[in-house]
Parts: sequence; C-alpha cells; structure tokens
Amino acid sequence: MMYLGWLLFTLCATLLTVLIVLHYDKNHSK
Repeated sequence: MMYLGWLLFTLCATLLTVLIVLHYDKNHSK
C-alpha cells in the first residue's frame, strides 16, 4: 500500500514538474 502511495506521489510530482517546465518554455520562447 505504501508502495502504491509513493508511486502516485512520484507520478504527480513528475507531471507537475513537466507542466511547469512546458509553461516556462512557452513563456520564454518569444
């Protein structure tokens, strides 16, 4: 159960990081 929680946490953290990076790149591509 704890493994599943860590997997979900890692997935959310990765997704959030990707979204931030994409948003940052989009704003600085002009």
